[in-house]
Amino acid sequence: QDVGGHTEQPSGEIYNTGIKRSLSYIRKWLDDNGFSGAKMWEDMRQAIVKTLLAAAPSQVHAYRLCVPESRDTCGFSCFTVLGFDVMLDQQANPSIIEVNELPSFDADSPLDHEVKFGVLRESFLMVSPTVQELRQLKELGSHITPGQKSSTDPKYIKQRQELFDLRIAQEKEHMKLCKLAFPVE
Repeated sequence: QDVGGHTEQPSGEIYNTGIKRSLSYIRKWLDDNGFSGAKMWEDMRQAIVKTLLAAAPSQVHAYRLCVPESRDTCGFSCFTVLGFDVMLDQQANPSIIEVNELPSFDADSPLDHEVKFGVLRESFLMVSPTVQELRQLKELGSHITPGQKSSTDPKYIKQRQELFDLRIAQEKEHMKLCKLAFPVE
């Protein structure tokens, strides 16, 4: 379902018909047919992380074009949901065939609905700022005058780190279906 994590879908017929299969179905099929679902998943996770690392410089550049430092008190004012299309070869080795920067959220099957709704719900919960974060952001903004890039004030630096810690805690609290792929914990 997300980079580094998977969701266990119900194994009912409704989820495992047509051309789409749940990840739990595929992993079980691999395990039942002499392959390792766990190895396939780890290989897929590594391929996705390497792809994200390769794309990181251009993503940071695009972020900086849209959100200049003078308006970005915390360094994480937006997020992206990416769609990775992966194909397995005859030995169950995964290959990334494309990365969708704007993946479709149309749900044409019960499995699609379950997976895509889960990704969106969890993403929005993870990125939603807490009341405490909003207060910190407001206070941090008062330390920077228009046009100023950053502040060297120790209080500002401390508050910015506290805000960063709050953001990480919020993401971890709402990370249920997803797993952190990088950095590996």
